[in-house]
Amino acid sequence: IINLFDVVSLLDHLQLNHLENLPISECREQAGNINSDERVNIVDVVNLVRMIRDNDLPPRQSILSERVASVIKNTFSDKIIIASDSKIAGFQFKISTLANIDKYLHNISMPEGWTIRFSSIDNEYSLFAYAALSNSSVKEINLNIPNHLALDISDIVIASEEGFEIKAVINKDS
Repeated sequence: IINLFDVVSLLDHLQLNHLENLPISECREQAGNINSDERVNIVDVVNLVRMIRDNDLPPRQSILSERVASVIKNTFSDKIIIASDSKIAGFQFKISTLANIDKYLHNISMPEGWTIRFSSIDNEYSLFAYAALSNSSVKEINLNIPNHLALDISDIVIASEEGFEIKAVINKDS
């Protein structure tokens, strides 16, 4: 039986993988690789949620969707914006900061039906967010994180509502 506890376990696995430089067991890695693309990431979380929520089998393809999403570090509005012409169902990225940003991350307003989790070591944050409810995928997500504290955004993975990875393009100074 696959249920919400499997989603929580997969997210824990992703967070531990980002926090520790220790190799994880091969069995755990294979169990979390829902779409068989040889990588465990937010795309697998989105596909697992779709399996539970919609009784929908994940696509078994390792291809990158032809769609593109922009990740914009907007210095004018103090936001990180993730935008795509297709609906986004999940994302993950790392952000290096000058100082602790926990209070900002705890207060991020996500779209209705979305869940966000993060972990950090020495001002290096890993963020994971996904649409938990049907019809809660969106084309744009605004994250209120002060730009003067954000040094770098990296390791971006964005998942479409169909369960594919969307190519991410970074625009740092918009």
